[in-house]
Amino acid sequence: MPRNSIIFYFQDLGGSRFLLPSVMAFIMASQKARWRLIVHPISEQLFLDGGIPFEKAAAVFDTLPADRQSLQNYLGGERISHLVCTTSAREHDLTNARLIEAARNVGVPSLGVLDHWKGYTRFLDEHNAPSYMPEHLACIDDTCVGRVSDLYSKAKLYVVGHPHLERCVWRPLGVGDTCKIVIVSQPEARDGSFRSVFAQSISGRNLVQDIAANVPSTVGGRRTELFFRPHPKDAGVPELPIDVSIDGNGDWSDALYKYDFILGFDSMALIEAALSGRRVAIVGWPSSQNQSDSNIPFPYGPVLMAAPELRTEIEQVIEEDQSESSRHPSLNIFNGSTDRLSQLIKKFVN
Repeated sequence: MPRNSIIFYFQDLGGSRFLLPSVMAFIMASQKARWRLIVHPISEQLFLDGGIPFEKAAAVFDTLPADRQSLQNYLGGERISHLVCTTSAREHDLTNARLIEAARNVGVPSLGVLDHWKGYTRFLDEHNAPSYMPEHLACIDDTCVGRVSDLYSKAKLYVVGHPHLERCVWRPLGVGDTCKIVIVSQPEARDGSFRSVFAQSISGRNLVQDIAANVPSTVGGRRTELFFRPHPKDAGVPELPIDVSIDGNGDWSDALYKYDFILGFDSMALIEAALSGRRVAIVGWPSSQNQSDSNIPFPYGPVLMAAPELRTEIEQVIEEDQSESSRHPSLNIFNGSTDRLSQLIKKFVN
């Protein structure tokens, strides 16, 4: 009996945001295709917020993380013709990685997406073999393609941009009595701890406390408020000063507009914020170095080399040009991303 069903699998939230716009564009234009949307718990809220029907991965695969044999049995038993999926960090849940491996083992072609310029160990198994590399991989740009090629020269790689970042909407900063600042966390995945990178100690205090001690109470006549936004994968929240609040504003694509100044390390959330008209700065003082296996290849905000530099940067929130034309030209590379990836999916499954 012929294989005739396409599986779209979504696991990590960043990859799901990258993949979903193009998958929906493909589905809308391909009424004859048979497909299933299977979603890991990490990304379920994205689909619920969008009113998009989906199948729960835990129900489809019986248990998470799913084991290799059950995934191979599923792909064969359900007569799957193609797999289109995210690629995800190995340390949290190997279901995504094993699904790619299982597809190769049973002869199901796979197309994955890489939604960042880092995290290349996601393709390597426990023996450092590229078992989790999909047959085809959509990348953001030529820099990303080059880094993947260095790891695995046999992969079929494509430059598509970033569909989620293409959807960012520029809005000018608000003017009010308060200048709101948020620290955007991200987990330390390389050592498997998944603790926030802002939990690291600096002279007896963590990085959040170091930042808070250097944020002025007022700037340009406006009172400052400091918030901390945990990452969904963070293993706990660092100890916060009493005047730092947890950001509970829900989806980042909406929450970022509530802030004037956004501080982080190399999270994709910072690029999204820069594209959306927020003032962004990158933590770069020595204690935060070497947290990532690769850097974002273009500037999208100033790098602060010491906590006292925060005052100067925050003051510029009030003074600098906030028009859309003032953003860095490199941030225009995402135009047309959704269509490029949807066309790649169409070519892949036909």
